[in-house]
Amino acid sequence: MATVAGIPDTQQPAEQKDLYYRDYYTWTRQQADALRRRDFEAVDWENITEEIEALVTRQQLEAHDWFPDHVRLAQRPQGRQQPA
Repeated sequence: MATVAGIPDTQQPAEQKDLYYRDYYTWTRQQADALRRRDFEAVDWENITEEIEALVTRQQLEAHDWFPDHVRLAQRPQGRQQPA
């Protein structure tokens, strides 16, 4: 029996999808290990794709929230002290 990230990998593709909902931590470890080994048969493509898309969306939202404040700070006139 193979192990993935130190966890026995006896899961069939349908069981991997179920693992995504039952034990997210173990699922992420198994998926990362399968990708490192380039074992593309073991990758839960549907859920991994959704996770990557969600990560991109979160980072875009964080950048959107961060950007306006930093632009305002950068555009503040230099040499003038702000009122206390």
